[in-house]
Amino acid sequence: DFITLQQFPGTTSFDDLKVVAPETVAEVPIQIPLPSFQSRFEGCPPGTFNNGLECQNCSANTFNDRMNVSACDSCPAGSVQPAAAETACECAIGFYRVYRE
Repeated sequence: DFITLQQFPGTTSFDDLKVVAPETVAEVPIQIPLPSFQSRFEGCPPGTFNNGLECQNCSANTFNDRMNVSACDSCPAGSVQPAAAETACECAIGFYRVYRE
């Protein structure tokens, strides 16, 4: 018997593995997604991140101001970003940004 390993979100226990007979392996279609052209060759633009296959927008309350990163940063305390795919966070109500000289 063969043990097939699948990609699971999060952690997986041994009980989640599926044992299949060798003669059925040839019947199992294998789909391997390829990285998108942009994420592989051009790099993901600011406001997005590279998940290994494609560029995805940063979610609300996260941002990215650099090219081709693997994750977006969370907005710092006292700031928010209600929109997705942004390159900066805004000051939350009652908070102000001070610039150094």
